[in-house]
Amino acid sequence: MLDNQWHKKENPLLSLLGMGGGGGGNLTSKIAGDTPLGPHNGIQATGGTTHSFTDPGPGYQWGVHVFLSPGTFTVSSPSSTPTLPSNIDYLVVAGGGGGGARGGAGGAGGLRSTFDQTGGGGSLESQVPVNHPTAKAYNVTVGAGGNGSTSVSSEGSPGYDSVLEYLGGTITSEGGGGGCSDNTPTGENGGSGGGGGNNKPGGTGAGGQGYPGADAQGDGNGGGGGAGGAAPTGPMSPTQGGDAGAGVQNLIAGPNTASPVGTPGPSGSTGWFASGGAGSHGYNGPPGSTKPGGGGAAGTGPTYSPDPNRLATAGTDNTGGGGGAGGGVPSPNF
Repeated sequence: MLDNQWHKKENPLLSLLGMGGGGGGNLTSKIAGDTPLGPHNGIQATGGTTHSFTDPGPGYQWGVHVFLSPGTFTVSSPSSTPTLPSNIDYLVVAGGGGGGARGGAGGAGGLRSTFDQTGGGGSLESQVPVNHPTAKAYNVTVGAGGNGSTSVSSEGSPGYDSVLEYLGGTITSEGGGGGCSDNTPTGENGGSGGGGGNNKPGGTGAGGQGYPGADAQGDGNGGGGGAGGAAPTGPMSPTQGGDAGAGVQNLIAGPNTASPVGTPGPSGSTGWFASGGAGSHGYNGPPGSTKPGGGGAAGTGPTYSPDPNRLATAGTDNTGGGGGAGGGVPSPNF
């Protein structure tokens, strides 16, 4: 990482990335620099695991910090020249919600970012300062994903918030909503809403962070909302589980096909985050479809049968994906 001492002709960009899955978390920082390296008068910072990549356009080199668990991002010294301001870009993604039992899927964790992304999902935000005359440590909270429900009488657990501290404030992304279970009233609200179950509505998403979960139709339970779009309700059949809400592609941690975080997407692309989980059919119909972004697949299976296919999968660690919905009877293995 060369002690993060990289120089750029214009403004250096330091970025922070926080993620949580339907079960995990991550955080990243990035500094731009010329190739070859110029004078060491930009931001100097430490924390997390680091890697670097070169932007093939202008030829700038970037250093990236990745946090897989909560930690501290320490700016040992700010920029030493007014032409290199000490502001940061960020992508902060919260933990995804857990799926419901014989019900709706978990919603994706809320996503907030300053970096352009494919798939939308709220307005891009402004950089925040880390400029301080002396060394300063900034706390990073990486939200874990929520647990799937093991009872038709309880929703999936919500995901946990991810929080980035900066000079003068914090950036908080809200954990995804848990999915509705067969005997609960609704999918839960969150960064993205959990899917509804047994003819009941899905939860809502946080403004600028994610989208609602799908309402349930008949025995077809709803998919969880994603950071890139709501889980589709209209196409869902009463005899099939609902599809997941869409995730987004955000390449703040590296160019397409090279990003070390996120999950694969269309045509071999990488860097996808925060899709909802897929909804189940409550009895023996097919589950809904997953989307790029780390959301879990739904389970299905004959009613009251010990069919292993009824077990849902968790969202992928370090993506903010929601957990899939369980099908058939509840099981502690959702």
